[in-house]
Amino acid sequence: MGHRAEADWDDIFMQAALQPDLWLGALDALASHTGSGHGQLIGVGGAREIPL
Repeated sequence: MGHRAEADWDDIFMQAALQPDLWLGALDALASHTGSGHGQLIGVGGAREIPL
């Protein structure tokens, strides 16, 4: 009855990391799951070949 499968967050975000066009969907799924209306994505670390 009404059992909802838990999202595989590792898979969702790993796919987004490998396919950048999936980021918006991954973040939207996370926001929906947590009931969030907004959020902030930050990057930590040194220089990257592709900046955020």
